[in-house]
Amino acid sequence: MYYNYSMIKRLQIFFYRQPPVARLTWALMVPIVLYLLFFNEKISVVGQYTSKNPFDLSQTGVVWGLYVVLVGFLEYCVCQPPSKQ
Repeated sequence: MYYNYSMIKRLQIFFYRQPPVARLTWALMVPIVLYLLFFNEKISVVGQYTSKNPFDLSQTGVVWGLYVVLVGFLEYCVCQPPSKQ
């Protein structure tokens, strides 16, 4: 099958085989679900400090940056068709 490909290639093939409506659903729901998970993590990180603002980037910048990178990677895998190599 396609088990000898890299993880990115396997994700691209998986999403490419989905119908367009399913890809749109993935593209919309993944960031929302990840946001809810990361928001919970931000609150627990901020709880260790004095401020109670989960969007204070001086305290939660690493978590926020990881969220942006992960969502960007997953959106790339959903939207970019696999190469023909």
